[in-house]
Amino acid sequence: MFYQEKRKGNRYLRKAVYIAATTAIQNNEYFKNYYMKLRTRGKSHTVAMLAVVGKLLRIIYSLVKNGKKYDPNYHYKLQNQELRVHGNYTAKKLKREIVT
Repeated sequence: MFYQEKRKGNRYLRKAVYIAATTAIQNNEYFKNYYMKLRTRGKSHTVAMLAVVGKLLRIIYSLVKNGKKYDPNYHYKLQNQELRVHGNYTAKKLKREIVT
């Protein structure tokens, strides 16, 4: 039996989103960092690209659903907030371990 590709959805839309993800990696630091993070973890180019495509689609869906405009600084604010929460927790946890 021959290998069948299991691609679903409109092929033109898939290509358009893939091209948009390529452009996002080249021009947006957030997506570039996300792509490079996956590549340094040993993921192939295709796997990393499809992860960026998925992330881009989730962002687009969220913007359309909530009727908001894209804010390029939103993800940096979110990352900094997560670092503050997790960073402080880790630092406090390490201090407790050192003391005890």
